[in-house]
Amino acid sequence: LKLLFALFLDFLFFIIAVSLNTVVRIRLIKCRTISYADNSLEDDAEFEKLIALIPELYPNVAANCPMQRMDDRALLFRWKGRSNGAPAVLMAHYDVVPVNEDMWDKPAFEGLLEDGVLWGRGTLDTAYRPADSVTRDLDGNERVSNRTIDLGCWEKMLSVGFFYILR
Repeated sequence: LKLLFALFLDFLFFIIAVSLNTVVRIRLIKCRTISYADNSLEDDAEFEKLIALIPELYPNVAANCPMQRMDDRALLFRWKGRSNGAPAVLMAHYDVVPVNEDMWDKPAFEGLLEDGVLWGRGTLDTAYRPADSVTRDLDGNERVSNRTIDLGCWEKMLSVGFFYILR
């Protein structure tokens, strides 16, 4: 009976974690962080909206990993480890390429959850995976890595921001 109860609690915590992660992703999907070859077509306010959500959606990351803004909208978060060796670097982009919304069955930037499927631009992308991994370790966990972890986020694949993070 104890084992059954423990399994039930594990399952319940898993469902809660998945639900919270889905809520976070929906909020991020609503940010129209569309990148163009011509930067003048981009909506700076949408990128700033996403950046402003980070402390709210990832409070432990904001509290434990100072954010450094770099050129070309690059962001660097540092989770200090025990050692002074070279950091491990996890990288992700936080933009999407332009989309013809008329060709979508569902609105591209609404983050609709229907029948267990999350619809929206970037939902199948791996862009947020590093952040999800780091926040899973930080949320409610006092564990500290031996190695410092740098989480680098940039706006465009292979943009100047990408190279600033690698420096």
